[in-house]
Amino acid sequence: MSSPNAFDRLAPFVQEFVYRLGWQELRELQAQAINAIFDSENDVLITTGTASGKTEAAFLPILSLIAQEPMGSIKALYIGPLKALINDQFRRLDLLCEAGDIPIHRWHGDVGSSQKADLIKQPGGVLQITPESIESLFVNKTNHLHRLFGGLQFIVVDEVHSFMESDRGVQLRSQLQRIEKYAKSNRPRRIGLSATVGDTEAAKRWLNPTDPSKVQVIDPDVSLPPTKLSHLHFSLTKEDIPSELLDDLYALTKNKRSLIFCNSRRHVEVLTAELNRRNQRERLPEHFLPHHGSISKEIREDAEVRMRDDDRPSSVVCTNTLELGIDIGQLDLAVQMDSTHTVMSFVQRLGRTGRRQDASRIMQIYTSEIEPEAGDEFYERIPFSLLKSLAIVDLFLEGWLEPPLERTVAYNVLYHQMLSRLVETHGSSPKDLAGHFLGSNVFPGVTSQEYADLLKHLGATDHIEQ
Repeated sequence: MSSPNAFDRLAPFVQEFVYRLGWQELRELQAQAINAIFDSENDVLITTGTASGKTEAAFLPILSLIAQEPMGSIKALYIGPLKALINDQFRRLDLLCEAGDIPIHRWHGDVGSSQKADLIKQPGGVLQITPESIESLFVNKTNHLHRLFGGLQFIVVDEVHSFMESDRGVQLRSQLQRIEKYAKSNRPRRIGLSATVGDTEAAKRWLNPTDPSKVQVIDPDVSLPPTKLSHLHFSLTKEDIPSELLDDLYALTKNKRSLIFCNSRRHVEVLTAELNRRNQRERLPEHFLPHHGSISKEIREDAEVRMRDDDRPSSVVCTNTLELGIDIGQLDLAVQMDSTHTVMSFVQRLGRTGRRQDASRIMQIYTSEIEPEAGDEFYERIPFSLLKSLAIVDLFLEGWLEPPLERTVAYNVLYHQMLSRLVETHGSSPKDLAGHFLGSNVFPGVTSQEYADLLKHLGATDHIEQ
């Protein structure tokens, strides 16, 4: 092992599991994370490229530590932004937890009631959950929260960057603060995972708003594979996908393993149908599969399993549902239809490729624009899709990522969390509510007077009663 000190600190069942995986050595990221989690009580932010072993970097030491503890409560809470990501991480961690006799549970909308009942009856080990399901626990399982979280030691937040700018992220930070109230001993340590962080200091503030200086950053220098980008632009005579573009895309991907990213669900459906129509003309088996948030769970999972477990060429036409770190095996290339909206999204999508040893990160970009007509105004002649795509690539080549817009005021989330807290506690005094929300740095932009005004408004509109 490259770092015998780090490896030797892992529990024997974890060491044996690593050997069974055939790893020749721990990655530098993993060695640094193991030592950081063992050597201090600080929070930890693990940030490096996709497919770099961040999940293992967090859970190898966490499972080594909690295996020594009596159960009776959840010991490690994993929070992911997507149900599919949770299912994928469950699959990756299940065998490792089983080797250490550590229970592992999932809790989201697709998990059966009997599995949830098992956790409530006998909490312990690792719980993998979405923010929405955490909210459900607060509202529907109020009598069990002390048992569930009383012995909590670690909170792992995956894809931290996906939470940092949104109301959902403010909600999650509030939930973390609420969960910590149930921990009987020390505050549970927070471990953040992210492949793309535009501002490390902002990420530290998000992970620990009370004291960002107590967040240790693990971000070793990693040599990235070569990047190959190609860009084709097409003119349109109407609002449709030009046949020349479809023919080029089909020829490029029909014998490849690829992800084809679109910016809308409708575009996914249209493109999948058009590409499979070309497949049928050549009497070939169906090659192109759709994946977005509005199609059935069965169709999404079929695409994920086929990409992950079948080495034959297949392509998934998707929205951002496959942008995050769901394991879909090795890819030959990624395709971007029109420009991404952000550099960060571009980096995430490009990072899905180049995971084979000595492989390059490869992306084909297609843009299209309706041809201007005689008499059009100047601004109507500007090819915005092309220019935006070129700007995104240029910023990527400069190494620039969007810094997050830190949310300091989110009255809608504060309103929601206040009502949820009142249900959780079966009622609370205005002073206790104020101490809970205004003193937590979750809502730093909300003043005491604004809080009082909101409380009065909720009372006047019969949302709460005194």
